[in-house]
Amino acid sequence: EEEMPYFLGKNKIRIRGILKETLSVTPEHPVLALKRADLECIRHRKLLCTRKNNRCLKKKNEYSRDCFYLKEQRSQPKWISVKDLCIGDYVVVSAINEAKDVKELKISEILSDENFSKYLSIKNGKVVFINHDQRKRSGKFNKKIKPIPNRIKVDKDFLILVGYWIAEGSFDKAIKTIDFSFNKNEHKYHTEVLRIMNKKFNLRTKIEFAKKQNTVRLRFHSKVVARFFYKLFNKGFASKDLPLWFLTLPREKQIFFLTSLFRGDGHLSARRGKQNLFFLQLSNKNLSLKVWSILQRLGFEFNIQETKNKYKDRQGHQKTTKNISYRISASPQRCSFFAKLVNPEIELPKKRIRNQYLQLNGYSFRPIDSIDKTIYQGLVYNLEVEEDHSYLANGVA
Repeated sequence: EEEMPYFLGKNKIRIRGILKETLSVTPEHPVLALKRADLECIRHRKLLCTRKNNRCLKKKNEYSRDCFYLKEQRSQPKWISVKDLCIGDYVVVSAINEAKDVKELKISEILSDENFSKYLSIKNGKVVFINHDQRKRSGKFNKKIKPIPNRIKVDKDFLILVGYWIAEGSFDKAIKTIDFSFNKNEHKYHTEVLRIMNKKFNLRTKIEFAKKQNTVRLRFHSKVVARFFYKLFNKGFASKDLPLWFLTLPREKQIFFLTSLFRGDGHLSARRGKQNLFFLQLSNKNLSLKVWSILQRLGFEFNIQETKNKYKDRQGHQKTTKNISYRISASPQRCSFFAKLVNPEIELPKKRIRNQYLQLNGYSFRPIDSIDKTIYQGLVYNLEVEEDHSYLANGVA
């Protein structure tokens, strides 16, 4: 990291389908990109040359394989300075490629800095509470508090549980119970939570029905498990987050988390005269960017955008909330495999749609929607990464 003064200008770049002002960089900053002119078809200028199946578009008196550019590798991205980019040029949007597995978590280590950790002990591989009664009338360990397994495997069941908790979970004020709330028709989902909580943490509970709200509530009473989830994922719809190691888990593990997250908070909207959307809406910007990054890593082309919810007041007037939320969305046709994984019974539109983004030679490209040049005076930071000296910023290389 190098810090240096800068007295000229900076460019604010917005990439299609990513948050506003995707990048804010100096004009000399290089970006891995492709000029639109290098992608335009020489036979049909309005179309892009993607060289699918090594064939070109048909043209009178010419064969589809006679195109001059079919034999050239024109679609290789280059490092281009921002000052040389224009609206309509394409930049490479990538995700974290590093894979680092986490096999298990130890509750005793996660809770080591908690105030009550001095009363915790490990007995036969389980977390137990030490009885702080000086006369030890009831023994060394508190028998009223249920022992919890100390080693929690980060496997399919745990990641499914985390997805449900991010979508539907909460705590009480004292963080002594962990709650899940589902619609009464989501019997499969709350049954799965009951099974996993019993298997992983040896916790059981009764199903609470709220007839007026048509909901099902699951409350698990365990201070240890509640604080364990709080330390890992925080609390509150606007503060929940994922630890950084979640971003580098193997892809075959991440898909379980995404599936249960979308089952809890995902929606399929059918809009008249508009394209259908398969989307997820979250309130925490950091959490939203991490979920979007994981989707990109798994090859699903989702957009992420800021949005403000609309509602009607008592007089029936439509108003907009001040709070910003983040919508992660894609057309169901572009993520049909994932949509079917989330809900096997979902009915996907049969209408074919044109792809907004390019997939060429192993790269994913998105077009530049706007470039704003502003005056800037202050410090800039020159960052480098070992070996290849490149890095990602909001998914852009």
